[in-house]
Amino acid sequence: MTDHNQNTLQTLHTRALELAKKPKRAPKDLLEILEFKIMGERYGMALGGIGEVLLLKGLTPVPCTPAHVLGIINIRGRILSVLDLCRLFGLPTRSPEEGDKIITIKNQTMEFGFLVQTVVGTKSIPTQSIQVSLPTINGLRGEYLWGVTDDLLALLDWEKLLRDEKLIVHEKINILKKEK
Repeated sequence: MTDHNQNTLQTLHTRALELAKKPKRAPKDLLEILEFKIMGERYGMALGGIGEVLLLKGLTPVPCTPAHVLGIINIRGRILSVLDLCRLFGLPTRSPEEGDKIITIKNQTMEFGFLVQTVVGTKSIPTQSIQVSLPTINGLRGEYLWGVTDDLLALLDWEKLLRDEKLIVHEKINILKKEK
């Protein structure tokens, strides 16, 4: 074998060893989030609870539900409630429009979607840049907020949203038994 072939083999072997190494992971102090906008305000949510992002279509209103429930949609045979966080947070509202998105969140027991106007995308943010929620944000919006980044991105707590019984729409039915 010539020196040239030997050098080429050595180079290829070195490259193969480098490529076979496990990829470097992001440091533990980074949080992966999905950034989106609701009525011009920037929000983010950790990717851990997000199911998928869908284009709004086929929304069916459901009568006799709270104002924050926009309706239901059918996603590949699953019926999913869609919430309007603007109404829930007391922000200015508008009717859903073509091009709006639905972000689904889920845990082991609950799943629903919420309406957003724009999905900006995913990004990694340093956890040290997250401050506890601002005192100027109050009400329900403050209740579901777990932090704000240095660039004023409000981070929603998807776990708290999914656990909140105020978001569950149900009717208790009392069945009277006739005594004989």
